[in-house]
Amino acid sequence: MALFRLNPAEPGILSPNGMPFFTVGVNYEGYFDRTWRMWQPSLFDLALIEQDFSKARAAGFNTVRLFVQKDNRTEIETGQWQRFDAVAKLAEKYNLAIMLTFNDEHSPHLAQVGATNAKIATHFRGNPVIHSWDLENEPRLYNLLVATYPNEPCPLLTSALIDRYGEFVPRSAIDMSRIPALLRNDANKAYYYRNAVEAYIRFGQEAMTSGMPSIVDFMFSAQAEKWRPFFKLLNDTIAAWLSPQLAPLKAADPTRMVSVGWNWEVLAALPANRALDFHQIHKYGSVGYQRLTNIFSMLKALQRTFPTQPIIMGEFGYSTDESTDPARSKPVDARITALHEAAMLCYLRAEGFAGGIKWMLNDVRNAPNPFEAGLGVYADFDREKPARRIFAHLASLWRQTADRGVLRVLPDNRTHIRVHYLCDAGGLSGGGGDESPLVWQASAPTHVFTSCDISGQIRVEASAPVNVQLRPPQLSPRWRGGNAAVYRLDGDAFSPEGVQSAAGAVQLQVDADAPRLVSPV
Repeated sequence: MALFRLNPAEPGILSPNGMPFFTVGVNYEGYFDRTWRMWQPSLFDLALIEQDFSKARAAGFNTVRLFVQKDNRTEIETGQWQRFDAVAKLAEKYNLAIMLTFNDEHSPHLAQVGATNAKIATHFRGNPVIHSWDLENEPRLYNLLVATYPNEPCPLLTSALIDRYGEFVPRSAIDMSRIPALLRNDANKAYYYRNAVEAYIRFGQEAMTSGMPSIVDFMFSAQAEKWRPFFKLLNDTIAAWLSPQLAPLKAADPTRMVSVGWNWEVLAALPANRALDFHQIHKYGSVGYQRLTNIFSMLKALQRTFPTQPIIMGEFGYSTDESTDPARSKPVDARITALHEAAMLCYLRAEGFAGGIKWMLNDVRNAPNPFEAGLGVYADFDREKPARRIFAHLASLWRQTADRGVLRVLPDNRTHIRVHYLCDAGGLSGGGGDESPLVWQASAPTHVFTSCDISGQIRVEASAPVNVQLRPPQLSPRWRGGNAAVYRLDGDAFSPEGVQSAAGAVQLQVDADAPRLVSPV
């Protein structure tokens, strides 16, 4: 049976039917009141999961990222697949592929982790609903250093680092309270651990003051020359960490794609990751033009590092609350966060990445961290945020065309950014439009949606009342005509309003959620 697989023609992914597949995904951790606890027996509710998968599909997502957690891992290890299979069947019902993330508990026992992952891979072998395997969610340096390596010592927990650089931290200065419990019984490992951490900190400090666009750019620059031996040890550590997990997984399911959900760019950029089928990076930020373009720079640096392999942004999102502290909680306009998420997904599409996976489907009810609680596409009680409409619109465009489109992001004092995206099936404009082929202004953060059918007809919608000037031949490559017939929605049908010259700018008054049509004549 055909599976998701790498595209041999370019760094991308093919769906089971052999067509290019741009991953428009969403992370799923359960309904609003049971986030991160959806697999607990007392909270597992298949009806709520189905409700959420229906919402995900309505929002345009084609993939959900799910997690193997303690409660379903215990069942897996005893051969109880009923709940897992039921969720997989629901995903299939709603035409959602599953990226499955293993070891969300960060177990350090790599041989045991590999064996459990192989059981899952064996069970789902040949099942086309699985998009890919994700070995671990956001492993960090700590997780690499405390892991139990079955075939060799952790390269960073040997004398090699100190042999090359000397001591970053002398033995006499080691504070055992800062050493992980798993390493405290071995004085040498504690010593090597502390020095490895300090080396990483000092490298990071140099990168921050280097003036380079991203830490990945710094890694591969002449400025980082002295850190090459450290990178080599860190790379060897990642290779040793991957091996006991990849080997049993590939033996059980040899053709399935595998990645790691890195959120430290340094770890994601090391060459040991070429053993993976595609690359995955997670990155968040607060709203703002410079912060957004910094993420773009990091993504481009990763793309230059792995030019022949796909890259997916496995987690991204903008919260509708700006603070992690409830005492300082302050809402962020959901229209503005939606605009940033649109810019991110359009950037991934336009620049040839393999997709993006939004964190996450639902807000979190009664969470102690307001920022983390406000990252959903849906607010509590299934209330749609503006991002839902944007994701659905973009997904609809991309289902109709292979054109990646063109994105322009500009700074704006009111909305932080202005976004202009256009492909041959339509586009999206937000924050304000003041350049051809779509010119518009609004008094509040507004999103303008355009779509073009095969006849060249252009449909225009907006999230708020807006005056629009558009140039049809520039807006739609499918446009064929000298004049433009304009239609307004009147009840359930479109009524003709008049004819304007398509040689100039067609003028439209677009009301909120009231589509206008412009047809060639």
